[in-house]
Amino acid sequence: MRCPVQVVQHLERLFDQQMWAFGRDVNSPHGNLLAWRGLVRSPPPQGSKVSSTWTDCGEPRVALSSTGLILDGGGGLTLTMERGPLQKQLRDANEEPLRVLTRWCATYELNLQTAYPGWREASLGLRSKRPWCSANSMPRLWGELGDSRAWFRVEP
Repeated sequence: MRCPVQVVQHLERLFDQQMWAFGRDVNSPHGNLLAWRGLVRSPPPQGSKVSSTWTDCGEPRVALSSTGLILDGGGGLTLTMERGPLQKQLRDANEEPLRVLTRWCATYELNLQTAYPGWREASLGLRSKRPWCSANSMPRLWGELGDSRAWFRVEP
């Protein structure tokens, strides 16, 4: 699979912002929102520079850490995304796990923003880096990335 450069750039920016937001959710004034969402914490491997891992053990199974995430969508649909440039990471990726991940992120954000209005906007306001998009647009942007079949091309 090959994603057009513009789509990968949007995905990189949204993914970077989302990963930062997940980190803020752990220390929210409402309590740990990853735990509220049902994710389970595993301590980092001894001697590792990786933070704790938070895993959604449902379908799909998503494991978050400070370095990125791993999605296991079942049936062999897996995807690993590390923070940073995504073009090479996605070069050999199957598009279906990416669609599963975008839907998972859209649902996470929509549920969070419904349950805790204003939290995502407030958390993005704490970031030293200017937000790439508004908090309210995050569920929609994740959804658009997952629903736009025309954005993906399969290389011959």
